[in-house]
Amino acid sequence: MTRALLSDKQYDEKIQARKVTEDVPRLVIVGEKQTYVFDLPEPLKKILQSSYRSRLNLNISKLSLDASGAATAQYMVRLDKQASLQEQEAASADGLRKTSPLALYALEGHLVGKRYKGAPELDGESLNDVQTSGTLRVQEAPGVIESIGRITLVPVTVTVDLVGFSLVFLGAVIVTVPIMIYCGPSLRGC
Repeated sequence: MTRALLSDKQYDEKIQARKVTEDVPRLVIVGEKQTYVFDLPEPLKKILQSSYRSRLNLNISKLSLDASGAATAQYMVRLDKQASLQEQEAASADGLRKTSPLALYALEGHLVGKRYKGAPELDGESLNDVQTSGTLRVQEAPGVIESIGRITLVPVTVTVDLVGFSLVFLGAVIVTVPIMIYCGPSLRGC
């Protein structure tokens, strides 16, 4: 019970669209309930706005939120194995690397941004679709009030955890002792 109380809230957000803004380097992930807007680091911006972007697979993982709505995530962008030799050379020039001779070109990094309820105002910027569909696992840290509430409840939950364990242990003793008394020391009569 205590572990459940202290763990961060986790939920899955169904992704409806991933978009890259052209004017201001941002990645916008439109979820079913919320939208996440991340500033793009320069290498990722260049890659997502490249001529070979239709050959890219962008994966966002480990999305974490703090109480203020600030978001951090990890990304990995991979070049499709069907990419032409020219696209592979361009991707390599843009910073994608092969980790082994048989591996795909890839780039990993971290994103920093913000969560919004619904769709945020994007100041009329044009958007290019990068990829759609999928589910994103979100881990949300508790707010200040929730944290104080959790801390004040810890002694209660620890007590309940210990009492629950004690009751289970006591129940096993209550059931075992009468059987031992009835059957005697040899237990052959049972």
